[in-house]
Parts: sequence; C-alpha cells; structure tokens
Amino acid sequence: MKNYIKQYQKLHHEDESFGTSGILVSDKLMSCIDYLKPKTILDFGCGKGILIDIIKKKFPDIEVFGYDPAVEKYKNLMGGGKADLVINTDVLEHIPEEDVLSVIEQISRISQNVFFQLHHYPAVTYLPNGQNAHCTIKPLAWYLERIGKYFPKMLVFPGVTNLQTTVITFEIPCKLCETFLSSNNKLLDSKEFYEFQLKIYQRYCFIMKTYYKFRKKLSFNKQKHQYFKYKEKLYKTEIKNIAFN
Repeated sequence: MKNYIKQYQKLHHEDESFGTSGILVSDKLMSCIDYLKPKTILDFGCGKGILIDIIKKKFPDIEVFGYDPAVEKYKNLMGGGKADLVINTDVLEHIPEEDVLSVIEQISRISQNVFFQLHHYPAVTYLPNGQNAHCTIKPLAWYLERIGKYFPKMLVFPGVTNLQTTVITFEIPCKLCETFLSSNNKLLDSKEFYEFQLKIYQRYCFIMKTYYKFRKKLSFNKQKHQYFKYKEKLYKTEIKNIAFN
C-alpha cells in the first residue's frame, strides 16, 4: 500500500486535475446532505479537496474534513475519527485489492452513513511507474459483497457514466430515489461543471504534451506509441461523454 501512496503522491504533484472527479457526483451528494443534515462530514480519499470546497460553500454550518494519504494537506485523519457522513468517491478502485476490505471496515467505524462512488473500468490516467491508476477493477457485485459485511443498508444507483455506480448506506426518501434513477446521468449546468470541463481539457493537453515529448526521444518504441495513442482516444471520449446534450 505504501508503494501505491508514493505513486499517487507523484501523480498529484504532476497532474493538477488528478483527484478532482468528485465534482461529477456533486448534485446527488448535495441532495443527500440536504436530507441527512449532518453536522460533520469526512471526505475519505478527498484528492485535491474539490468536494470539500463545494460543500463548505453550500453548507457553511457543516464541519467538513478531508483525508487523503497521498495529499500533504489531507494526510492526517481529522475529526476525532467520527463523522455523521462519509464521502468516498472514486477511491476504492485506487486501493490494492487485498486492502479494500480493511479500508471499508475503517470507513464503517467512522460512520454508517456513507456515499460511495465506484468505478469499474481502467482509468484514463496512469501512475508514474506505468501502472493503471485503477489498481482494483471489479464489478459491482464484488464491491457489494464487501460493503455489505459492514453496512446492513445499501441503495444502488447508476453513476454519472456507464462506468460507475453510486452506493449509499442510508435510507433516503422514495422521491429522492426516483430522482436519482431518472436523472439519466445528466450533470447540472453549473459553474463547477464548466470548471471540470476545463480540467478535463487540461488533462488531455498534459498527456498529449507528454506523448510528443516521448516521441522525440530515440528510445521511443511502438509500445509507448500505442500507449499514448490509447490515452489520447480515452481523453477524447471522456470529453465527448461529459459534453452538454
């Protein structure tokens, strides 16, 4: 696990937009917060802390903490190890398979109210060592089996893309469930989403800059060429998928 943390630390340093995908679930999350009315929230695996900033702006009376061992600012677990709500968005797939269950158990000790966002496919981002940033790629059933060991309640909803799933471990009103199920994965037309689009574009430019940098080197080979062309395709697809309809 320590080796992975070091890789993610390097990636956070090299890529400003890495760890900011939480904004994609901000609409669902805000609805849950509005319903639960928690006094304390912990974003477990908060990355750059983009969701923390959004929550603080919308709910200034709520204490919001962040934890991410790969980010210096959030490397220490605050809040006394307890919270009324835990956010865990696009995190478990970054945890080595053998450690996922222990992380879920740790989260369950902090709160029984958890908002999970799961990703089931390879990432568009690679670690500095060349490994895919999603080191655990598993179907929904695999995650539910493990989450269910520590959380008696689980509600499952489609994610913001067909690659993701939202799992919440607390009850919400039927009307809110219907909203989540009928949202058709549309994102809110908001300033935050425009900023996210910009970050996606910056990520695309970053990887293409790296691609051409490697291309100029004599050591550049066919395998590296295919790798960066593959990432180029994924970034173009990602930009297309989140565009407004």
